Amino acid sequence: MVGSKHARRPAGERVVLAPGRERAAPAARMSAGERHALALRQSLRLAQRCADVGDYDRALAWLSMIEFIERGLPDRWHTTREQWIAAREAQLRTDEEQLEPDGRRAGLSGRWPG
Repeated sequence: MVGSKHARRPAGERVVLAPGRERAAPAARMSAGERHALALRQSLRLAQRCADVGDYDRALAWLSMIEFIERGLPDRWHTTREQWIAAREAQLRTDEEQLEPDGRRAGLSGRWPG
């Protein structure tokens, strides 16, 4: 089962641990507080990645979820959220400017070519 998620290590092969670790990383136990902090960091990272590609709706949704669970955002994220809201509004204005009066995208005739 090479490459399988559930592949087993051959008998007798040792697990190499990182310096200072008593257990292999995937099997290492984390306290509830550590898991919570990790989940918060990962959620903030995902929000940032969404914003980096211009998906401000999804980025703001991540922040809203974090704010709901945490009953607030980490301090620096308040400014970031305001910047993302402004960027989202600018995107929406740009999208609206590209529409014809009848709601079609500018430059599209609505007919099939040919």
